[in-house]
Amino acid sequence: YEDVAEEDYAVSEEVADQVEDSSLLADSLAYENLQYTVNGDSITITGCDEDATSLTIPAQIDEKNVVAIQDYAFNERSNLTSLTIPEGVTSLGYYMICGTRISSITIPSTVTSSRSNGTNGALAGCPTLTLVTFAPGTKKIPDYICASSSQTSYVQTVTIPDSVEEIGYSAFYNCVNLTGGI
Repeated sequence: YEDVAEEDYAVSEEVADQVEDSSLLADSLAYENLQYTVNGDSITITGCDEDATSLTIPAQIDEKNVVAIQDYAFNERSNLTSLTIPEGVTSLGYYMICGTRISSITIPSTVTSSRSNGTNGALAGCPTLTLVTFAPGTKKIPDYICASSSQTSYVQTVTIPDSVEEIGYSAFYNCVNLTGGI
């Protein structure tokens, strides 16, 4: 982390200026150190406590399925070093982990959508993220998931299971540090 230049966080600071507190966007509820919203029988994770260091998102909250993580959900949570996403989540928001200190992440096989802001996907803007693993059973790597319009993707290695049949449009756009894959 110490080797990451301060200017590498410029994108996440720019994003922070563009986004208001996610709790103002909808009636935000809390579960442990997570914030979320409810839409019918589905839950979207919208954020976390500022001092969170490790997050394990549950598959359900109050008997409702967690299906999505909102755009910018963990933006600027610089203490956050670990994120576990459960099977059942289908959609990841853009700049989801921007400005965190997460170094590796596993994307569940159920994720079929990665929202994008232009060409910035869910994993853009995280200077410490070097390893992305797609879980066994993944059929398609979502469009734009690692993409970054300003080359703020630091991913070096991607683990892709044999089950993958399709790699989505611009999934690895501008991943200039990507040198390995399994």
